[in-house]
Amino acid sequence: MTACIRQSAPAFASFGAACLLLAVVAVPLRFWDPHHILLFSAARYPLLLGTGCLAIGLVLARGLRLELVGNASGWLLALVLLFFSDWFSRPYGMLQGSALRGEVLLCSFVAYFLLTRRRHAGLTWWLVVGVLLIAWGFLETTGGRLLFTDDHPSVVYRLEMLKQHFPMIPFYNPEWNAGTDARDFFATGIINLFLLFYPLFRFFSVINIYTYVVAGVLFILLPTSVYFAFREFSIRHHAAVCAALLSIATSSLWYRWSLSYGSMGFITAATLFPLNVALVVKLLTPDVTLSRSKLCFCLVSFSLMLCWSMTGIALLPAVLWSMLRLPALVKKPGIIPLGLGLVVVNLPWILIFLSVSQVNRFVSLEAPSGALRAADEASETPDTDPHALDERVVKVAEHKLTPTSVRRHLTEFADKANPLLLLLAVPALLALAKGTPRRLTGSICLWLLALGTVVAPLKPQLELDRMLLLLLLVLSVPVGALLFEAFDRVAEQRFITRLPIALAGGYLLCGVIAVGSVVHNR
Repeated sequence: MTACIRQSAPAFASFGAACLLLAVVAVPLRFWDPHHILLFSAARYPLLLGTGCLAIGLVLARGLRLELVGNASGWLLALVLLFFSDWFSRPYGMLQGSALRGEVLLCSFVAYFLLTRRRHAGLTWWLVVGVLLIAWGFLETTGGRLLFTDDHPSVVYRLEMLKQHFPMIPFYNPEWNAGTDARDFFATGIINLFLLFYPLFRFFSVINIYTYVVAGVLFILLPTSVYFAFREFSIRHHAAVCAALLSIATSSLWYRWSLSYGSMGFITAATLFPLNVALVVKLLTPDVTLSRSKLCFCLVSFSLMLCWSMTGIALLPAVLWSMLRLPALVKKPGIIPLGLGLVVVNLPWILIFLSVSQVNRFVSLEAPSGALRAADEASETPDTDPHALDERVVKVAEHKLTPTSVRRHLTEFADKANPLLLLLAVPALLALAKGTPRRLTGSICLWLLALGTVVAPLKPQLELDRMLLLLLLVLSVPVGALLFEAFDRVAEQRFITRLPIALAGGYLLCGVIAVGSVVHNR
């Protein structure tokens, strides 16, 4: 009896940790939909529940160990809590709508059938068929016509200009605003999309194939990148499939930035980011060497990703990590040629970018809201000193960082994220191999979280909230591994223990359905 009670310690501790996370990102939480009773009206209630469960787990285990918090059972139990909450009714969520709850339940039955009979090949078929249906649905909705919202027309124009002038950039463009220097290829990062699909742009009209290129990036390149990112650390095919399934349903914001905003330079770099993180971790892991072909691939992939320059900031922990281990790192075969190759390929365009773009001024700029700027312009008098006006605008646009603003920013993002990535991130990172893989991946994830929640409100013009999307893409790899580990052992579990795992499988499979709804504008 005593041994049985002690065995429940990890479940108590991990469920307590999950409640603490929900207190930060999910409160207030109601039962079923926004019109029913409150489960947690304020953060203090899940905090009390989480602290109590965590304390029980620590007492039963007679000490604090990371394995307690990293146990997946309590985190999976929190998914059950979300299933019966109003999470599905929150606006613009990835899994949105009360009707989708039934589809999650149906997918859970499918997952239960596949997993208990160890028919893991069904996951592969779900991914392949699902991606093809999503791509077909997207092209059916658009009719193959040109996307024409926000930045998509500008992206098409820049691609056409690159087709005509590359590599002679920047150049003077007489067709834009009565003549200007065409230098925004560097700031927008659109060069990566142009180079990646250069054969198509070279032989076909940009206008005719642009929508197909967008579909290729979102529904082929992204899951492929995450799949091979996983395979860098494991040969388990079906676990990599789970990670790929997660990658196409990370957040509704992903499809807002890609399909609505049209930030294709960022989107292309982001699709390569999880694969490059995996390669960086492998490069910096002692006693691990990469083949020449893989080093050449690193050179190409890193360079394409760095075309959107903010990814360099996103990988700052890896840069610091490599500097601390530089003496041992330079002794690894291929590291010095790779470093020199990156400098030779990227330094010229970076210097051009810094010389033609006012980077320092843009970074130091305080961007006021449109309403504040309009109010300032309306109150401007003819004899106003323009320098004094600039100083007044900067003062108006001052952004204050408070715990409340950070929590609000994080909550708004969490509402739109896939709950699997939200709730299983901690145990998934703790389940990584000890040493460099766990520490470096965890450092990158914490850095991305800090950029997206703490730094983003201070520098809104940089739109660093996009770093949270990079975070979700990186998390899809370890969370996919954690999910498949649970799936692989489900046949050995008791029936009551299988249910949360099957529900997690339902969330995973239903992500394809949710993305299908997005591309059909439902």
